[in-house]
Amino acid sequence: MNKVLILLLTLCVMFSSIDNASAYYTTSDNLTNSINTNSYKIKLHTDDGYYDNTSLSVSNNKIVLPIPTRTGYSFKNYRDLNNINYGSEISDLNILNNKELYAIWDKNYYNVNYYLNNELLFTRVVGYNDNIENININNLLDKYHTFVSWTNFQTTMPANDINLYANLEESHCKLVTGHGPSGNALALKKLFNSVGYYNTTMREADDDSNQYLIETDYSLTLKEFEEVTEYLETNTNYNSYYPYPYLYWLGLNCDNGYSKVLQRNVGSIHFE
Repeated sequence: MNKVLILLLTLCVMFSSIDNASAYYTTSDNLTNSINTNSYKIKLHTDDGYYDNTSLSVSNNKIVLPIPTRTGYSFKNYRDLNNINYGSEISDLNILNNKELYAIWDKNYYNVNYYLNNELLFTRVVGYNDNIENININNLLDKYHTFVSWTNFQTTMPANDINLYANLEESHCKLVTGHGPSGNALALKKLFNSVGYYNTTMREADDDSNQYLIETDYSLTLKEFEEVTEYLETNTNYNSYYPYPYLYWLGLNCDNGYSKVLQRNVGSIHFE
């Protein structure tokens, strides 16, 4: 792949006039072709590009320069050290003599399509090699699901459109409540263990109120918690601390950001 192409055109006695000359060349890094008595030198810089085809043509004092290729970019034009722009077709070969030309590129932009359940959510237009946004879509989901990742995700934009598909899992929730004394807290811990929250902890509150904080892990999904809510209601005391366990409020915190406080008044069996 030629990143710098030096074209040496030496014109000799093959033709009597450059105006009538017609010739085609396949060039390398250094190439001399003789077609008349004048000599031309042109140096091309691709600026991280390359030449798929290094052929050029000269006809009637006109030259067609090769167009380079660069991944993720479109060739715009050549530019010399005086910031003068040139296309690939030059009408007068003389204006390029002893010049260095640099390829000028436009960055390409491609579509990133985000899908949820095989339906297009939205599209972002991202430039080649720019960062792709890893969008968290929990706010677009129902409370029973948590966004995990995007299938096909990559950190930077390739030289093509890409489709990303959301991977979901059921949301898992933990319970938090605060009740004292310690006997009641122990009874609640045992109750939570019985419905599947096996890693439940309890600790004294920091305010010397004789209250205990009881906190579970994220063992149950939101659906599973809803299925055992009635069991928690009917197996706890809702009038006073005796008999244990007394339970009048629950904090529900899910890993998808959904949260809710469930409460019931004295004498009421159901949480609201």
